[in-house]
Amino acid sequence: MEKVIVLENEFVETSYVAQYKLAQVIWKKFLAIPSEKYREAFLSILDYTENVPVINYLADTTLAGVINPDDRKWFQNYGIVRAEKNGLKHAAIVIKKDPFKKYYMNTILKIVMVKASYDMKIFYSYEEALNRLLSFNDFE
Repeated sequence: MEKVIVLENEFVETSYVAQYKLAQVIWKKFLAIPSEKYREAFLSILDYTENVPVINYLADTTLAGVINPDDRKWFQNYGIVRAEKNGLKHAAIVIKKDPFKKYYMNTILKIVMVKASYDMKIFYSYEEALNRLLSFNDFE
């Protein structure tokens, strides 16, 4: 799987895999992420996918730490809507088995169901998440 790195810093790697029309946000280990770095990550991939076809989105949050509630709201009100405008159809989120992470992601999942037409599902492994996205086979 050949990917183009869109952004990489101490908190995150965002990338695009043309073969699968896949945008990825892979969070690195940190305790808390500054708002500007959190938003920079999503803006980098949202800006990039305005110019390339995107159907699939995969986020791996297993190493991620605490996200500011204001940033979660920003993502819900801005990121979700813009991703759909860019063409997103399927999203998969990888989380660790942690009740706080699950609550956070379920909150976002509920918003996606209201604000967007793409489907989103939570997984506990990257491989499971990727396989689910590829199973739709609508990236060709």
